[in-house]
Amino acid sequence: MATVSNRFEGHARGILAACVAIVGLGFPLLAAADDPRAEILKLQAGFIADLNKGDFARIAAAYHDSYQGLVTEEGYMTLEMRKNMFRTAFASDDRAFVTVLETEVRPLGATHALLSSHIKVDYTKSPTKDWWYTAIYLRSEDSWKIIHEH
Repeated sequence: MATVSNRFEGHARGILAACVAIVGLGFPLLAAADDPRAEILKLQAGFIADLNKGDFARIAAAYHDSYQGLVTEEGYMTLEMRKNMFRTAFASDDRAFVTVLETEVRPLGATHALLSSHIKVDYTKSPTKDWWYTAIYLRSEDSWKIIHEH
C-alpha cells in the first residue's frame, strides 16, 4: 500500500524530472538566441557578394569605426589603407573574385566573435590563390562589424 510519503516522493521525482527537462531544453534555446554564428555567416556571405560586385560603399560599411587593422605578409594596414586597397582593386583590370571554401565562427563572449575562412581568390589575369582569412567581429548597436583582420 502506498503511503503519503511514497506518493509525495513519486510526485517530487516527477516534478524534478520535468524541471530538468525544461531547463535542459530551455538553456540551448536561450543560448541560441545569443549565438552570433548565423548572423556573422550571413554578413560574411553579403561581404563576399559585395566584394565580388565591387560595391565599395557596402564593403566599407562592414567595418567598425574602431577598426584595429589588417595584418598581412606586407605589414599592417589601417582602416583607411584597407579602404584604399579596395578602391584600387575594384579599379584594376586584374579583378579578384572570392569563393569561401570553408568557414567557422567562434563566439568570444557576448560582444566578440572570431571568423576563420579558407578562401580561394580567382583573378581575371593573375593565377588563382587560396589562403586562410580571419576576422574579429565586434557587436555594435545595430549589427556585428569587423574590428580586426589577418
